[in-house]
Amino acid sequence: MQRAIDSVTAQSFRDWELLIVDDASPAPLPANLESGDFPGIRIVRHDRNKGAAGARNPGIRDSRGQWLAFLDSDDARHPAKLEVQLAAMDGVPSAPAAWVTGFDIYRAGRDRPENFTSTLTISGPDDLAEGCRVSPGSTLMARRSLFDKIGYFDEDLKRLEDWDWLIRLSQEHEILPVADPLADIHVSHATGRQNLAAVLTATDVLRDRYLALMSDSGGRRRRQFLSTLLIEDATAYHWAGHNLKAALVTMRAISVLRRHFKRVFGWNSGKT
Repeated sequence: MQRAIDSVTAQSFRDWELLIVDDASPAPLPANLESGDFPGIRIVRHDRNKGAAGARNPGIRDSRGQWLAFLDSDDARHPAKLEVQLAAMDGVPSAPAAWVTGFDIYRAGRDRPENFTSTLTISGPDDLAEGCRVSPGSTLMARRSLFDKIGYFDEDLKRLEDWDWLIRLSQEHEILPVADPLADIHVSHATGRQNLAAVLTATDVLRDRYLALMSDSGGRRRRQFLSTLLIEDATAYHWAGHNLKAALVTMRAISVLRRHFKRVFGWNSGKT
């Protein structure tokens, strides 16, 4: 958490407020974070854990700014992130609704990060058929008004809630990229130990909600979407210790879409 806070206070763009949602953490944040020593910081505390969507939504509702930029508690922003994203708006004819950036993934036990540039303009749901590959939990900047129009994160989804929201957004607005890696995404072994039931429930919900929508873009996109959902399932089975089931589901994913399997599986980090 401290790494994330420090990366916000170090931003070159200074006109920000920081809302920290303490989602019933075992060690509550120190009260002095909201004192005069830390201007611009406010804390929203929960008495029970509500998950990622349930944590983000109160922060969105309590925000005062025109733009929202998310940051997961174990990640960090590069010092120029907000400045670069805001400046990028000046380069388009009309200000877009949302931006994402490139990022570096730091995995436990590896010496070097993996770099992921963000060059794809997301112009519709079919651009998200291969998953939520832009790490919006720490790269997304979006207009505050979008949440009144599109809706908030689905609190019934304990996983993949960001993918669900981006698909809804992409039906009405483009999501523009900044290619530079401007966030550090930290993935530990604990991060990957996802709640199996939550993942399987989320993939079922997304399949029911969006399969017909993806099919409108053709059979290839439909197969990409189904294959990605299966990879999410397989990853969850793996982290839960069900390796045989993970292998069987992986084989199903390969059979659904052989050509794109390597790309989809190679990105999956176990963090959503």
